[in-house]
Amino acid sequence: MFDKVKSRTRIHIELGKFEQLKNEGTYIVDIKRNINADTGELTYSVSILNHSIPYIRYYFPSQTLVIEVSVPRYLFGDNVHMVKNASDIDLFFNKLHNDFKELLNISIDRNDWIAANRFDVSYNLDISKTGFLIDEWIIHTSQQSIPYKKNKTVHYENDDKLTGVTFKASATSHDKVHFYNKHAEVKQNKYYRDKEDILQRAEGMLRIEIVTSPYERDKYSSSKLLSDYLTKDFFVYIMQKYKINEILHKKFEQEIDEETFSYHWLKQHMKVYQIETMLGYIKIQNDLEELARSLYSKSTYDNRIREFNKFQKLLDQQRETKPIQIDFKNLA
Repeated sequence: MFDKVKSRTRIHIELGKFEQLKNEGTYIVDIKRNINADTGELTYSVSILNHSIPYIRYYFPSQTLVIEVSVPRYLFGDNVHMVKNASDIDLFFNKLHNDFKELLNISIDRNDWIAANRFDVSYNLDISKTGFLIDEWIIHTSQQSIPYKKNKTVHYENDDKLTGVTFKASATSHDKVHFYNKHAEVKQNKYYRDKEDILQRAEGMLRIEIVTSPYERDKYSSSKLLSDYLTKDFFVYIMQKYKINEILHKKFEQEIDEETFSYHWLKQHMKVYQIETMLGYIKIQNDLEELARSLYSKSTYDNRIREFNKFQKLLDQQRETKPIQIDFKNLA
C-alpha cells in the first residue's frame, strides 16, 4: 500500500554519539560544520550514508532527525513485495525503533514521527490473468483522465516501447498519479537487475504509484503523524479520490491492430493461420479503409467481415468477463 516516505522528529542527540559512531567505522558518518553568516555561531549537521535507511540527516540547531525510506524495501528488501496489513506497519515502526536504539541509543516512539514532504501510496496489480499484456494496460491507462490531474506525460523506452504514463495537476507539480510497467522499471534498476527472483515476481505487474501532496494529507488528518497516514483508511481514501478502480474497470477503447493484440490470449482461441488472416485483414482495413474492399472478391470480403465480427464479439466478451481492481476488503 505504501512505498517511499519522508519523516522527521524532534529529539536531542549529543554530537559525541555521532563522533563515536564515525570512529567505530561501521557506517559512513559525514559531520559538517556550519557557520551562521549573521551571528558567527558554529553549528553541525550530520548524515549517515550507508544504513538500511538510505537517508538519515540530523540538524543540530533545530534538533531535528529526518529520514526517507521505502517502507517495503526497508522491510522486505524490495518494493515488488507490498505492504498489505497492519502487522507490516507495526513491523516497520518496531524496526525503526530498534535500529535507532542500536545506532545512537535513542528511543523514538511511532507517534513521534511527523510526515514530511514525501509520502507515496502504491499498489502492484497483477494483470497476468486479465487476458491483456502489460503494454495494453499501459495504453489503456494512458487514454484515461484523472481527477485534478490535467497534465499528462507518456513515457517510452528507447523512444519506442510504451512503459508508463504520469498525470499531474501541472507540469511543475511534485504530486502525481503514475501507472507503469513494474518489470521494466525493475529491470532498469541497478539494485535489482541481477536478482532473478525479483524480476520474476515483477512480471505482469502494473504499478500504480501516487505521490501525495501535503494538502491532501492535511485534509485527511491534521495531526501530521506518520502513523495516521500509514493506514488502510488513508490508502483507500487516496485510491478512491483518484477513482483508480473505476479507471481499471473501464472498457478498453484502443483501436484493434497488431500492436495491441494480446498474442498469448489469441493463441488460446485461434489457430495460427486464423491469426495471420485476421492480422492481415485488420492491417489492410486500418490503413486503406474504404479501399480495402476492392482488394477482395465479394465472397472473400463478406467472409472476412463475418470472421472479424465474431472475433470482435469474442474480444468484447473476454474484456468484460475478466475485470480487475484493487481489492480493498482483503487489505487488513
